[in-house]
Amino acid sequence: MTSTMPITLTCHCCSATFDSETWASTNSLGPLTTDFDPRPSGLPSLPLEITTCPQCGFSGSPAEFVRPPLVPDDVKDKVKKEIGPQRDYPIPAWKSYEYAARIAEWRGAAAHTVGRLYHKAAWCSRDEELLDKESAFRREAARQYQVAFDEEQIPEAHLATYAYIVGELLRRVGEHDEAKTWFSKAEVCLSKSRHAVPLAALITQQSTQPKEFIEGEFPQELVQEIRVLGGFRSPSEKHSGCVTCGCLIVALILLVFIVWLILSWIF
Repeated sequence: MTSTMPITLTCHCCSATFDSETWASTNSLGPLTTDFDPRPSGLPSLPLEITTCPQCGFSGSPAEFVRPPLVPDDVKDKVKKEIGPQRDYPIPAWKSYEYAARIAEWRGAAAHTVGRLYHKAAWCSRDEELLDKESAFRREAARQYQVAFDEEQIPEAHLATYAYIVGELLRRVGEHDEAKTWFSKAEVCLSKSRHAVPLAALITQQSTQPKEFIEGEFPQELVQEIRVLGGFRSPSEKHSGCVTCGCLIVALILLVFIVWLILSWIF
């Protein structure tokens, strides 16, 4: 099950300090959706993979607040002007992912990275039963993935996976003709994929008799392709489905404290 831990973060956009929460461990023991969302058993992990500074609105993974990101001054100005202070706290996860996607685009991130953040915003909206937002975020995720595909940002071995995801996202928002076009593109790219057989079966299923969840065994390496390329990995993507990034944060804080004690003793 997913377990959480409190953390205190400093925003490198406005220097404010605020309390947040991250995961200490999680799992991917639940079902896997056909757009590759690993549903954990117990507490969802997606809201714990993102956080937002309440003072200025800067959003990203907790690690981005521990390791200062390279944020140009013009991006900082956009964050403060176009997102700004958050009156309602805690901020819904879907909103944090939307902010993170906008900021990633301002910072010049690759389209598939931006698309991944909108994709996660869609999943969080679904969990809160915000159907209009879910559809809007799925459309935007599909658009960003299409840009990444058309601009050749995707390695050749992963083209079939991305084309399939675009098709599945479009199918889920009712764009069935466009979905079939992208499923066909995925089939054309199958020869370059290391997972041609299971992916071909999934394409056939979702274009003829679509389902919500993937049934039976499915190669985790294929599921991870789009997450790793998206540049925003979730805790359930590690080998055992359980990681301790939150513990690493605590260890870093303890290390800084120990160094401070040593220096105080020496001087």
